Amino acid sequence: MKTTIFFGLLALGFLYFVYIKYNEAPPPITIIDKPLPEELSGFTKGNKDASFKVYNFFDYSCPYCKESERILSKLQNEFTRKFQIIHVPIPLADDNSATYQAAANSVCYYGQANDLKMHKYLMENQDSLQVVSDRNIDQIPFLKTKYLKEIQECMDEGNFENTLSTNKLIVREIGISSVPVTIVAGEIYVGLQREQDYRNIISKHLVN
Repeated sequence: MKTTIFFGLLALGFLYFVYIKYNEAPPPITIIDKPLPEELSGFTKGNKDASFKVYNFFDYSCPYCKESERILSKLQNEFTRKFQIIHVPIPLADDNSATYQAAANSVCYYGQANDLKMHKYLMENQDSLQVVSDRNIDQIPFLKTKYLKEIQECMDEGNFENTLSTNKLIVREIGISSVPVTIVAGEIYVGLQREQDYRNIISKHLVN
């Protein structure tokens, strides 16, 4: 009986050790051997003269993207905006989906306002994307009067299509097929990372 308990505890200890080591392992990295194309478009947050850029690829229907963005924004404030974040919309569903329409509206809004209000609203209200899919953007509080006409014209004329199709083509060439994805100085990190891993990634490039 005692032997059984001993080996049982030993097995539990081993499993715990494996668990700890696994969770302490750094995230896997893929290296891009050339700079990202200038045609890649996104919503910029932070000082344009920051020491380096963090590309955050996302889809508005992705809850992991929401969490990834929360952590990156927190770290940007923590490191006093020493790096710039470029949020790159990559709608994974078809052109008629709510998430594609959300990305289209966000591109149109950013082209007018050059701020992240629409992006933040859509990311924080992922359960309500049907509002923009149904072209009811007048229900969005801060669009009651400002930019509403311009966004509707942009949507009607399809001025967002080149941005989204170019982004999708570029990520396909890089080999990205899911989100969230973070790219820093040519290093690709696929999936949601732990906050400490994001911090380590940022800290490494701040040092360099």
